[in-house]
Amino acid sequence: MTRNELIIREKAVLYAYKYNDFDKAINNVLELFERNKTKKLYRFRLPLSREIDSIRQSNIFLCRPKLYEDEGDCKCIDDVEALVKYTVTERSRDKYKKVRKLFTSEFYDKIVKEVKENQKYIQMKDNVRNMCLIGCMTDKMTDYMWEKYANNHEGICLEYDFEEVLKTLRGQGLIFFPVRYVENRDSDSEIFLGPKEYAEIDDDTLMRKKYILSCMTKNIVPYAKESEWRIFCEYAELPPEKDDGKFFDFLAPKKIYLGKKIDNNIKFKNEIIDMANIRDIEIELL
Repeated sequence: MTRNELIIREKAVLYAYKYNDFDKAINNVLELFERNKTKKLYRFRLPLSREIDSIRQSNIFLCRPKLYEDEGDCKCIDDVEALVKYTVTERSRDKYKKVRKLFTSEFYDKIVKEVKENQKYIQMKDNVRNMCLIGCMTDKMTDYMWEKYANNHEGICLEYDFEEVLKTLRGQGLIFFPVRYVENRDSDSEIFLGPKEYAEIDDDTLMRKKYILSCMTKNIVPYAKESEWRIFCEYAELPPEKDDGKFFDFLAPKKIYLGKKIDNNIKFKNEIIDMANIRDIEIELL
């Protein structure tokens, strides 16, 4: 990914969820695709029967971040020490002002350790991380993507038209933006929760923006080569027995690419070809 692409992705996401300027955000989104002359998006899929059903029904599955291999995906970066100090010395300023000098670094270290090890705190962070549902697409078709997301070329790749995807998702009220890639996600100020944010903890708008930004931010290494775009549904409540995710109405792919090792799954190959013929979807064997 070029430096200019990284900058445009950064601008698109920050204009939307930091500066609240969606016109500029969309302009940057469109600029990305002006650079991509094909105007295509791709979705790599495993050789599973459920993928055939999803294409047949023109829907898309958005899942909880907990299902991703990256355990840091969608996690807000919080400063527990800042939270403790804010709670003790700011939020309870009058209550503790006479004894504030007694609150040494050792005092805070002990509390911070207890907070980080507290199961309620751990569960709260996990709950926050998994409030949303996410679906992933890319604007690049590479061997790396085939190997990682299509069972090493045994699966398929679905091709979509960018403008049609954008129109369809907007109609459902879903968020669709490129992922922004940063040098070090753990120290990225845009998704960091520190004293300023804790002072405005009751501001739902601020916390919502921080959360969405956290879900749209990943490290350059090793993820920038995935050139990811995310479909995002925030604050999704699902029944316990189906809490991993949900299907949304989508659109049929323009083309289905068959991986060069798809013959390892002949039954899947034949079923996907039959379904594509019925739906009048173009097929290409790589």
